[in-house]
Amino acid sequence: STGVLCVGGMSSSSTCVEVNVGGEIFRSSAATLRNSPFLASLLSDDFVDDLRDADGRLFIDRDPDLFAAVLRLLRGYDPE
Repeated sequence: STGVLCVGGMSSSSTCVEVNVGGEIFRSSAATLRNSPFLASLLSDDFVDDLRDADGRLFIDRDPDLFAAVLRLLRGYDPE
């Protein structure tokens, strides 16, 4: 769930966010997700209950395989 510390690259740390995309759980730093204007808007304020799963994670009703590719790009990797 949200509120866990994520440690990444250059000794920087950020809040770790769990996102449920089509039933698959992804974990990323909030800073990485904010590289997307769409995801930044979802993280900018408290998500409404309609956007949460039963465990309180942000829920996005999309294809998890496609989201994995998007997350890879947000992390700065080249497209496969």
